[in-house]
Amino acid sequence: MSGTLRLQTEFENRYLYPSKVGAGILYKKGYILTNAHVVSDSFEVPSGSTRVKHWVVGKVVANFYGGVQCDAEVLSVNVGKDVALLKIPESVIKPSNIPCVFSKDVPGRGDKVFVVGHPHGVPFNVKYGHVSNPSRPLSDIRAFVQNGFPHSFEYMDPDMTFLEIDVTAAKGSSGGPISTAEGSVFGVLHAGIEGTACYGIPVAIIKRAVRRMLNRSRSPGYDVFCHLN
Repeated sequence: MSGTLRLQTEFENRYLYPSKVGAGILYKKGYILTNAHVVSDSFEVPSGSTRVKHWVVGKVVANFYGGVQCDAEVLSVNVGKDVALLKIPESVIKPSNIPCVFSKDVPGRGDKVFVVGHPHGVPFNVKYGHVSNPSRPLSDIRAFVQNGFPHSFEYMDPDMTFLEIDVTAAKGSSGGPISTAEGSVFGVLHAGIEGTACYGIPVAIIKRAVRRMLNRSRSPGYDVFCHLN
């Protein structure tokens, strides 16, 4: 709980982009991990006979459990993996705010997991459930979900796999940790499908995406948005 944050995203054009609430994880000192769709949005503009998609990031305010609040800078966004990396001042981080520890183990079917999020705005809500499938392909999800397919899946890389859990998570929980009882993180919650399951980004995918985003953010003139694997 001490390493989980509440993120509020506001966009310059509030008529086009409504505000968003999601969760974030303290990654390393000064860095936060969350979903790309928590801190960004897209719009389409005509270009000849087609429409071109453009992405924008919002202004993010981060809240720690206990009330500490600060602005968070969006450093890099990987749309295809739905991962975003943010930066906050190290001065606001207390010794009790412990960065996440990624699990070295791949979860098995039936393993108990805990999810921290802010469903419908309720702050720092904890739920628990079990792993249904540690590696569910996106193609499988598309095949068996006929209605209510989340908008956030639309831009994911087609070869993505997800950590499938039986936890019920509502809007406001995206970006929260999926962890063991000891706090080791298996993944980051992506989205839930009503009456089906919830899906998270596995740790292995997050690690690769973050390494690339950290390297890119150190390059002068880099683009915040990274659509690559």
